[in-house]
Amino acid sequence: MENKGQKINVFNIILLILLILFSSFVIYQILRKIFGGSWTTESILTSLSIIIITSILIVAGFLINLARTIGKLESNVENIKESFIHLATDFKDLAKDFKEHLSKNRR
Repeated sequence: MENKGQKINVFNIILLILLILFSSFVIYQILRKIFGGSWTTESILTSLSIIIITSILIVAGFLINLARTIGKLESNVENIKESFIHLATDFKDLAKDFKEHLSKNRR
C-alpha cells in the first residue's frame, strides 16, 4: 500500500517539476511577446491553459493523498474508540468484582 502512495508522490513531484519548467518557458515567451517577440496571443493562451490544467492535476494528486491519509486516520480513531470501550467494560467488571470482594469480606 505504501508503494502506491510513493508512486503518487513521485508522480506529483514530476508534474510539479514539469509545471515549473513549462511555466518559466511560458513566462519567457510572454516577456518576448511584450518586448516585440515571437509567439502569437493564441499560443500564449493555450500555454497558460496547459499550465492551469497541470496545476489542477497536481492539486488533485495532493487531495487524493490527503483523502487516503484521512481514511487511515479515521480507521485508527475507530480502533482507539473500540479499545476504550473494551477498557471501560473491563474496568466496570473489575469494579463489580472488587465491590463483591469487599462485601464478602465485611460479613
